[in-house]
Amino acid sequence: MEDDIYEAIAGWARIPTWYTTHALDEGRFKEAMRNLVEECGTNIDRTEFENALRRHAKETMPLLGPGPQEKDIQRYTDWAMKVLKRP
Repeated sequence: MEDDIYEAIAGWARIPTWYTTHALDEGRFKEAMRNLVEECGTNIDRTEFENALRRHAKETMPLLGPGPQEKDIQRYTDWAMKVLKRP
């Protein structure tokens, strides 16, 4: 399932600025959540989502500074779980 999540969020998480609060990145996040629900449903395990996002973070070259940090991964995992209505 982690690989499916990884693929479903790729349109957002493979962009080097995915973790910023820029409007384009927020829009891509929302689209990624729609893709995730479409492809995987809403019963997404928090750890699998977090691991998939962490993989993207490690594989995507940052444009500015050090790139996404653990706090960014946690923040977007929390947001995704709220969108999916998961604890």
